[in-house]
Amino acid sequence: MSHITDNLTLQHKQQPTRMVAGALAYLARHMETGCPRAARLAAMLLEQVSSDPAADAHLREHARELVEILERDPANGRAPVVVSSTRSSAAADRLFAGGAVKVAA
Repeated sequence: MSHITDNLTLQHKQQPTRMVAGALAYLARHMETGCPRAARLAAMLLEQVSSDPAADAHLREHARELVEILERDPANGRAPVVVSSTRSSAAADRLFAGGAVKVAA
């Protein structure tokens, strides 16, 4: 019986990782195709990660930030939300400056 319990515990611990993996797949589809449904599904999964107490605090914070970004995107069929956050800008600047994100010319 403990083997079953151990497997269930392991699956629960993997949940944030699996949700992030799914969210990244949907986010990639949205970025490649502009599909608003993929963006909504990514936001839904990221929202679950951001509210999961078992997830790392930094992961929850960044998941929430991505949800806010996706919700602001007018291409997703949602009204844009005005957010004044230098933190989001600073995070984006670090990504672009570090070469983590390539921008097509």
